[in-house]
Amino acid sequence: MEGGVRWAFNTRRWRPSAGEWAAALALVQAEEKERIGRFMFRRDAKAALAGRLLLRKLAADILGIPWGTVALERTEHGRPCLVAAQAVAVGAVDFNVSHQGAYAVLAAAAGMAVGVDVMEVRPPPGRSIDIFLASMRRQLSLVEWDHVRAFPDEHRRLAAFYRLWCLKEAVIKARGDGLTFALQRLSLTPAGPTPTPPPGPLTLDTTLAIDGVHDPAWYFQETMLDPTHPVAVALHCPALASAPPPHNAPRATHFTELTYDQLTSSATPLTPLDLGAGQAFMAKAEAP
Repeated sequence: MEGGVRWAFNTRRWRPSAGEWAAALALVQAEEKERIGRFMFRRDAKAALAGRLLLRKLAADILGIPWGTVALERTEHGRPCLVAAQAVAVGAVDFNVSHQGAYAVLAAAAGMAVGVDVMEVRPPPGRSIDIFLASMRRQLSLVEWDHVRAFPDEHRRLAAFYRLWCLKEAVIKARGDGLTFALQRLSLTPAGPTPTPPPGPLTLDTTLAIDGVHDPAWYFQETMLDPTHPVAVALHCPALASAPPPHNAPRATHFTELTYDQLTSSATPLTPLDLGAGQAFMAKAEAP
C-alpha cells in the first residue's frame, strides 16, 4: 500500500433504479442495510451505502479479505473499523471515510493514523455569507480567522472557511475521539497554493498547532474533487517527523474517482435481493 489509497465516488450522479438499489443493498451486512433503509432521503441513503461499499472494496481489493467475510463495526466514537480479529490480521493499516454534497470518499494508509473529510462549498440559505461566517467565528483560531478575512471577496472567504473546516474535521477523524475533542483547540495555518481540481497538484504545506503548540507529526494532503468540493486528508505519524529528508513526509497520493462498476468489481451478495427495499427507496424524495 505504498502511498496509500484515495478513492472518491460521485453519489449525485448515481441514480439507481429500484432493482439496482436492491442489488447494491445486498452487498452489505444486514445491519448496515437496515440502518441505510432508515434514511428519509435518497441522497443520504446513497451516501451512506457508498461509504460502506468503499470500505468493503478496500478490505477486499487492498487488504486481501474476501468481500463475503469482511466484518465491519464502529468504535465507541462511531468510527468505522474492522472487527478486532481482521484488524490484527491486516496489521497497521488505518482508513477513514467521509461523505457530503456529491461525493463519498475514502483514504487509507499503513503505519499512520488517517482522517479524511469532504465538504461542499455552498452559500448558506437564508442569510448572508458574512453573517454565517461571523456565527462560526468562535470555532476558528485567530490565525484561521485572519486567513479567512484576508480574502476581499465573500465567496472566496466562504471557500477559505470550508477549506479550514474540512482540515479540522479530518484531524478529528484521524484522532478518533469524535466530539470529545473541541475544534477550537486546533489552529491550522494554510500554506502553499490554494487547492485546485485535478490535474492541479496536491497542497501539502498546511501545518497544525494544538493548544498553541506546533505539532510536526501531522501532515496534510488537500485537493478539490471539483470546483465546489474540497477534500482533505490528515495523516499523523510521529516516526516520519523524526526521519531525515526526503523520508520525513508521506507520499503524496491523488484521489481516483470510481465508477459504480469499479466500486463493486469484487463484490459478492451478502443478503437476499430485497425488491421491496428498492421500491421503498424509489418512493423517497431525492433531497429535502
